[in-house]
Amino acid sequence: MQGSRIDNLSDKVDSLSGRVDTLGEQVSSLARAVERLSLVIGSSPLPASGPAGEASSAYPAPSDTSSVSGVSRSSQYNALAEEIPVVPDFCVALCGRLAAGTLSARQRAERAWESGCWAKFVLEGRIQKPRPSRPCDVANSIYVVLRAQGYLCPLYVTSASAYRAIVGDFKSDTLSHGFGSQAEAKVYCAGAGVAFPSAPRQWTSQQ
Repeated sequence: MQGSRIDNLSDKVDSLSGRVDTLGEQVSSLARAVERLSLVIGSSPLPASGPAGEASSAYPAPSDTSSVSGVSRSSQYNALAEEIPVVPDFCVALCGRLAAGTLSARQRAERAWESGCWAKFVLEGRIQKPRPSRPCDVANSIYVVLRAQGYLCPLYVTSASAYRAIVGDFKSDTLSHGFGSQAEAKVYCAGAGVAFPSAPRQWTSQQ
């Protein structure tokens, strides 16, 4: 009887010993897994701590690609802007009597002169499009066209409908600008290095 109990106890010890061995193997396997995970984490760069905006700035969004390409273009325009001379005195004098709008007479002269200089860069093939001119709250009354397919330029017209008919949808190879006075139009042409036309182009709907 006692021998039977000893045998049963021995069986239980053996079973327990097997379980301990199994548990030991599982612990070892888990330890190896943790070690591998630590190596992976250690070899991978972690995001820097800080606001979400800082983290996202380290990985530019697809839209940033266009801004990156725009840096070169912007630098080109900035370099050309340095070449624009100060508006000449005769241009300031031409616009001396302009009083409408929030811009001063000199500011309107400077605006027309700078726009003409940008147009000159286009005519010289240094850029494809001029830099947009500063806003002016005076309605346009004269439109100077320096380039338009099928037209001998420079020319100017005094109606918006004629102007739109000449330049179309602006998708073709055109170069033009509208102003609120003839004085500004003359300054624009001076900046572009072209002669201001002696008379407006006569326009009819049949053209």
